[in-house]
Amino acid sequence: MATVMASIIEKPNVNVLIILGNSLTTTKKTVDSKGNITYSGFTWDLWKEIEQSLKEKYNFLVHYTPEKTTNYNLYVNDVANGKYDMVIGSFFNTKWRESKIDFTTPILIDANAILHEYNTTLWKDMQTVVFKTGRLILYLLILGIIFGTLLYIVDPQRIKTFPQFKKNKYLFYLRSVVTGIATMFGEMGFLVENPSLNIQGIILIVFIMTIAFIYIMFIQAEITTVLLNESKNKITNDTIGYKKFLGWSSDPVPQKLKRYGANFDLQDNISMDKMIDKYLSNTNTYRGIAVPYCFGHKYLKNYPDLTLSTGFGNEPSSFVISQNRRELKEDINAIIIDLKTKLKLQQMCHSYFGDIEDIPICSLT
Repeated sequence: MATVMASIIEKPNVNVLIILGNSLTTTKKTVDSKGNITYSGFTWDLWKEIEQSLKEKYNFLVHYTPEKTTNYNLYVNDVANGKYDMVIGSFFNTKWRESKIDFTTPILIDANAILHEYNTTLWKDMQTVVFKTGRLILYLLILGIIFGTLLYIVDPQRIKTFPQFKKNKYLFYLRSVVTGIATMFGEMGFLVENPSLNIQGIILIVFIMTIAFIYIMFIQAEITTVLLNESKNKITNDTIGYKKFLGWSSDPVPQKLKRYGANFDLQDNISMDKMIDKYLSNTNTYRGIAVPYCFGHKYLKNYPDLTLSTGFGNEPSSFVISQNRRELKEDINAIIIDLKTKLKLQQMCHSYFGDIEDIPICSLT
């Protein structure tokens, strides 16, 4: 018994802070009807793997944050000042943070993102398609005129099918042009039903049909791409410098987005739900909220009119640890790397982020 007590006393204490919240990168606290508390989440599961592996070497003293807190820089300062030895949460690397604390090896890939309102209608989608594919439609008309002219020149015997045009070849030329344009729009009946059956005419008809088929498929693909891009990525780095965005002064994402020309009204001591309410109440002033993608993703279910725009850079995310606990950092990194090597970290990640396709969250191996 004395030996066991001595081993417990000799183990160094490690003060661990667990960040509670409802996002995918925080620990979720659940209380059942009997008052029993359970914790869950990707960062929690990873922490339990670390705790289990190192429980014989360290005496972990676990603390929890208030729920729905967003000031991660405050936790960085708490670690730098010795209040805690490490924090279990998803932290982006910044120069300021790097000067105060250490980061573990990355645990997932997150992204700089903008949470914003996206309401679309059929009429808006049609306007978008016409605006962004108008040049392709113009080319289609030009090709139709060119092919109609070639049809008139190469197969002049087609006029026998239209005796009413024998005395007016200009009208027959217009009919040929209309046939060319209709073919480019997918209506090939005029083209194939009235040939003179000479060799050069048949070759031209096959050529025109081939070009028309390929071009129609290409335009359809472009329209699909336009609509998908509009729904997923309404705000881009080319259009970001219009109106202000909301964000937290302690969050690195606004600093990252400023590189693209974004303007911010930075907030302190405000929850995510209140931030969203402020944005939705002032959409004439604000264009969206800057957030880490994984942090904002869960709110899409509660706010179906919101979407997340990405394309502003992916970011490795890590736990933070005191610069004075080098051996602890090495031990934790060894466990995380071992979990990566065995693909267990990836499996844990997919269990929480498996339905996310916009960024490679679980790509670390």
